[in-house]
Amino acid sequence: MDKKTQQGDATEEKASGLSIKLLVVIMVAVAVVILTIMGAGILIIQNKMAAVMEETAAARPGEAQKPVVQRTFRPVYTLKTFIVPLASPENHRFLRVTLALELGDDKGRLALQTHLAQIRETIHGILPNRTVAQVVTTEGKAILRDEILKRVRTVLPEASVTDLYYMELVVE
Repeated sequence: MDKKTQQGDATEEKASGLSIKLLVVIMVAVAVVILTIMGAGILIIQNKMAAVMEETAAARPGEAQKPVVQRTFRPVYTLKTFIVPLASPENHRFLRVTLALELGDDKGRLALQTHLAQIRETIHGILPNRTVAQVVTTEGKAILRDEILKRVRTVLPEASVTDLYYMELVVE
């Protein structure tokens, strides 16, 4: 009887080992099938979305496509930093500002360099007349920017200064 029990136990172990291996193989096969179905579904959805997008674009022939705007970059000349006292007698505050001038073309750079002293003097005449409140707000910065740009253009009309940028603006 002892041999029969041992043989029965060995048979059960082989059967359970086979059933576990069979179960793992079945699970892997099911996972592969599910992933394949999901991949096919995604491809079908993408194709349908592309077709809908093409139909939508074709359905509106009167609508022109937006043109691609290409910005041309112009030469920019950065001025040395200005440090000036602000017009506020009760507290001694300073403005540190670095400006960059955008020029219409490269020819303007030579004109700018020859009139650099006049440009700096013009800007030095504008900055100390501002209060802290006038340079910390967005509106105040825009007004200051426009005034500097206007005055620099009068000093340097041949350079065609197209824009002015604040590289740094700090109230100390």
